[in-house]
Amino acid sequence: MGIIIPMVLALFIWREMPTTMQWIGIAISMCAIALININPLDLKTERIGKSLLLFFIIGGLGDFFNKLFEMVVGAVYKDLFLVVIFASALVASLYKSIHIKKSEKLSIVFGLAVGIPNLLTAFFLINALSKLNATVVFPLYSGGAIVLSMLWSVVAFKEKLKWKKIVGIVLMLFALVLFNL
Repeated sequence: MGIIIPMVLALFIWREMPTTMQWIGIAISMCAIALININPLDLKTERIGKSLLLFFIIGGLGDFFNKLFEMVVGAVYKDLFLVVIFASALVASLYKSIHIKKSEKLSIVFGLAVGIPNLLTAFFLINALSKLNATVVFPLYSGGAIVLSMLWSVVAFKEKLKWKKIVGIVLMLFALVLFNL
């Protein structure tokens, strides 16, 4: 749900107004994301923790910085931006891994295996933000990641999807159609 932060900021700062159909698509995608991720029973028994709230804010601002970069600097320099960001993360991770005595080489391999898709995600996100409104890109980005993750778990791990996740996937696909009208 952290996509709300960059969407609202883009809406107010750059006045990126979606079309009527895109507004409907945004509403449907937000409902789909909530349907897939939120269990109403959990809301009654648990409080939202400070760390979850902090993650919501930091994650949302992190996504917003991609849009800020695209607006202030331009997508032309995205390669340099991504190299600096991900090289810094790599150096910091390697430094930390070297100084931990029990650091396993396999964890470094997994770190690279996660880092490369994250790099590609940021690359395509900045490209999308240079062509479409952030109010459209972020729901697609979040909903698409959720749908792909669920479909991957069905294919790779033979997970059975519950009805509300199937409805969420159908809603996200319907929202995708509305975004393109």
